[in-house]
Amino acid sequence: MPGVLAGAVVGAGCLASALVDPSGGPVLCPFRAATGLDCPLCGATRAAHHLFRGDVIGALGDNALFVLVAPILLIGAFLVVRRAFGGPAVRVPRVSRRAAIVALTVAVVFTVVRNLGVAPFDWLSTTA
Repeated sequence: MPGVLAGAVVGAGCLASALVDPSGGPVLCPFRAATGLDCPLCGATRAAHHLFRGDVIGALGDNALFVLVAPILLIGAFLVVRRAFGGPAVRVPRVSRRAAIVALTVAVVFTVVRNLGVAPFDWLSTTA
């Protein structure tokens, strides 16, 4: 039953993101509200909206890192929903310490680079 609930929440979030354009809404990120800088996830909601509409270029302009990670998130959501409806369980590989460090490093570098505001990386900022 928790899997069905998780699937329903993910599905509702995807549907809302596809139907409601979040552009021009309030700043929801506490990091951005406090510092004025973009965090690694700033623009992810708008990027998801663009992806659900088929606009990959628009999504890249909102959050390029999210666009690269989105397929992994979608596969994970699919596997959770499939399992909730009686499908076979999939053994999730354990994330190694090295992989976690690489992922954290990529997120930190992306955050720093997108906040520099210098060409050719200025398009990574949500305020560009």
